[in-house]
Amino acid sequence: MLVVYISSFSQEVPQPESSDKVTDGNLIYSLAGIEVKPEFPGGIVELQRYIAQNFKDIGKEGLKGKIFLTFIIEKDGSLSDIKSIRDIGFGTGDEAVRIVKSAPKWNPGMHNGQAVRVMYALPINYPPTMPIGGQKIIPIHDKYNRKPEQKFGDPAKEKN
Repeated sequence: MLVVYISSFSQEVPQPESSDKVTDGNLIYSLAGIEVKPEFPGGIVELQRYIAQNFKDIGKEGLKGKIFLTFIIEKDGSLSDIKSIRDIGFGTGDEAVRIVKSAPKWNPGMHNGQAVRVMYALPINYPPTMPIGGQKIIPIHDKYNRKPEQKFGDPAKEKN
């Protein structure tokens, strides 16, 4: 009797005849599932610079942490479905969403030679960091008040 009960509620899910016939242009890919990853114009260093230059000061001294956003990079490079999935309070998530919404179009992800929609997760450090000379990163609100062109040494030695 149990077998009859289960079979009476089961449904057959139609399957496409071949994967080549699936032409749904609205599929959202993960970064791992595509051949060419989407990219902010100029790369990750320019993305960090853009965020650091546009992030408004929250006004909470000593506030540190990570803000996590997710969004979809569309086939034309525009961004949609931008969400803050974790923040550190005081409006940091809303500010991060504002910055990403105003960002320029990205270079879209590609798969099988075609632009595809891609889900992207972006962690943002707070306070934001500014890239200097390639990959080197310093906090914008540097507690030693050093200018970006100054060399970085041992902070304990700098106090003398």
